[in-house]
Amino acid sequence: MTECEICGKPLLGERVARIDGVIFRVCEGCVKLGEPMPVIKPIQRKIKGPNEPVFDDSYVLIENFGEKIKNARERRGMSQLQLAARIGEKESVISRAEHNAGLEEKTLKKIGRFLGISLYEKGVPGIVKKIEKKELAAGLTLGDVATVKRKRA
Repeated sequence: MTECEICGKPLLGERVARIDGVIFRVCEGCVKLGEPMPVIKPIQRKIKGPNEPVFDDSYVLIENFGEKIKNARERRGMSQLQLAARIGEKESVISRAEHNAGLEEKTLKKIGRFLGISLYEKGVPGIVKKIEKKELAAGLTLGDVATVKRKRA
């Protein structure tokens, strides 16, 4: 349950007020301190169809995604330029993807969808061991819980 952002009382309904130019979620008592505003409901997202993968924090990009993209493109007999034209991207974007360069997630998903390949796998990146309570008391460093992936030369 949310609380009034002015006094901290639990909110029974959705009330919003502009107080000194700032919009707050407020209770019935605090709405009088400012100008009441209409409540704007968030837009509902499209529900994923049965064939669309649902991505969440438990999916990570596979390590060799560039090689997988290149192999799938070559199996289709396409050049980087042809693939780029088909998905509405520049040739340099395809080149960067094939060299494991950083790209936006939506671009990688678009490439994967077009080529019919999955570039993501279930997993949690960077966590290498379970942390014991004793270790917490001893003082952990980042090196104790994370692995550093080095770029291949």
